[in-house]
Amino acid sequence: MKYEARKQLQASELSARHKEFAQTRVRPNNNAEYFAAMTKAISRAGLNWKVIENKWSGFLTAFEGFDIDRVAEYNDEDVDRLMCDKGIVRNRQKILAIISNAQELQKIVRQHESIASYLNSLTKSGEEGAITTLSERFAHLGPATAAIFLWLVGFYLPDRASYMINKYGTDPE
Repeated sequence: MKYEARKQLQASELSARHKEFAQTRVRPNNNAEYFAAMTKAISRAGLNWKVIENKWSGFLTAFEGFDIDRVAEYNDEDVDRLMCDKGIVRNRQKILAIISNAQELQKIVRQHESIASYLNSLTKSGEEGAITTLSERFAHLGPATAAIFLWLVGFYLPDRASYMINKYGTDPE
């Protein structure tokens, strides 16, 4: 295949990927949707994101619609149950991170009333400050994953916008 034809094919595949990924970028309506978006960002890390998309209905069921209070109470039996659930990606560290993050989100909701309010307060400190704070506070949410999480929930990241648009697609709004 000639270079130009291969380049066009890659561009069309990338465009389709952008379209599919961009469709997942929406401002959540409630705390459970923010928790779900965080879980999706964490779950995608290190994997082909289509694997997570294909199993997403399994995640919704396994984590009870991302009810923060219910997931925050999960214990060892729940972890064992999730490790046997073929409807999700069965990674113990990520499952433990999801539970830990639910517990952390409970604290945030008590203090800020909503996750949206908390994130809005973080973004006032700038993009890097928000990403660093999220990375330090939440399990399995490194700087790159924190940026992806903010992008997925509709935050504009001026310092990373060009990269995010090229890699993950444009804003659907």
